[in-house]
Amino acid sequence: MIEQFKELSQKEIISFAKFTNSPYFNSNKKLITLVNHFKSLYPDIQDMHLEKKYIMHVVFPSQKHTDANYRTLLSDFTDLFERFLIQYELDKEVIRNKTKLLNTLRRKGLSKRFIHNLKEVRKIQQKKFSKDNSFYENEIEIETDDYYFNINKFRHMRSGELQRKSFNIDLAFIFHKLHCFNEMRHNEYLNDNSFSYEKTFYQEIDNYLRSIESVIAKNHPNVFIISNVLRLHKTSDKKIIDTLLKYIEDNINKFTKEKISYYYNYLLTYISERINKGEYEYRLTAMTIFKKMMPYDMFLTDNVFDHNDFNAVVNMVLPLKEYKWLNNFIEKYKNKIEKGFAKDAYSLALAKLHFNRKLFDKVYPLLNEVEYKTPEYYVNSKLMMARLLYETGKFDSIDYIIKNLRQYIRLRNEVTGDQIEIVRTFIRYLSALLKLSESKSKSDVILLKKELENEKKFVSNKNWFFEKIETQNI
Repeated sequence: MIEQFKELSQKEIISFAKFTNSPYFNSNKKLITLVNHFKSLYPDIQDMHLEKKYIMHVVFPSQKHTDANYRTLLSDFTDLFERFLIQYELDKEVIRNKTKLLNTLRRKGLSKRFIHNLKEVRKIQQKKFSKDNSFYENEIEIETDDYYFNINKFRHMRSGELQRKSFNIDLAFIFHKLHCFNEMRHNEYLNDNSFSYEKTFYQEIDNYLRSIESVIAKNHPNVFIISNVLRLHKTSDKKIIDTLLKYIEDNINKFTKEKISYYYNYLLTYISERINKGEYEYRLTAMTIFKKMMPYDMFLTDNVFDHNDFNAVVNMVLPLKEYKWLNNFIEKYKNKIEKGFAKDAYSLALAKLHFNRKLFDKVYPLLNEVEYKTPEYYVNSKLMMARLLYETGKFDSIDYIIKNLRQYIRLRNEVTGDQIEIVRTFIRYLSALLKLSESKSKSDVILLKKELENEKKFVSNKNWFFEKIETQNI
């Protein structure tokens, strides 16, 4: 656990040092020495500083020490560090802590403090627009304590607290179920719909939310958005996308940047799935969302850009020929891509951009820099190499690429059904294009163009194929 220390932020390190200095949490004074020393080294904590010899010299500079001393020190450090992580997260939950305080004040009979804190916590809750599971669970606790604090008064009159408690129990249940349904749906998609989860209560929940839709839209935005996302996947009604984009835009200042990013990504997941089914018109909607996200760095999570998400943006934007925007995007985020994939994702993205701009000489060296760490990188690189060989007239080498692709999707278990279908469809049209280059038959040109126009499956680089077919028609 001690090696995780260097992963802390400066704010977390300062907080951990204060935590370590508290006798209530820590009784091992040697840990105070160790943590304060690490704090003084930040941000230049090196691997050598985490080695046993270095640590023991810091903690026991002029004393003899044993392996038992070291094991005890590490054990105490681990316990303290884990306790700090718990406390650090608990301290962020202001309302949750206040609800626990309300419960304690009520049970101890501290009425004045209970009433004061109840008014305060209600005031904070009422100001919240974005509401997640924590909000509803806190509301349930608040209404419960308020009811039992006034239990004698309610013996002969109606308690509104119970009705509010019941409503929040419903919403807490609904919130959890909707998110679980969305996770189920996405997991089914990732596994090519080879199985189907039993989504108990979905229809009942959806019917209930429709019956109080105006209340949900006005006061419960998180539930409104996720319920509409699920309807979108179920019905494929494009009007829902417009409704959600307008809803987010109308309430943009009421959400945190992180929440808005989640909501946009819900829509982008759906859009990506539709594009993979050959519905390319959705790219324009994706571009609209990307342009809203970029100024606020909504692509990042904890200041890191997931490499799969980075590649997805590049792939969606390229066919739209928004090259200037895409170049700015690539350069802006090249140092934010997650470690281990940054170089490969950047090289592949730049290679794609240069290829589309027909700067073919710049593509070869970039493709040679890409390591095939996942099937996505292998498939993307090989498909581009095949097109590059076609563009530069090296037709004889394309057959070698095709053989490699066929062998790869046949032997690699981690290749998904979507990827296998993409490779097979690409190879089918590339092979047809090569035959067309030899025959120069106008009737074959017309037939292949019509086949491509009517293709229901996703065709990687479909616009490129159209362009190449048209050149055979000249």
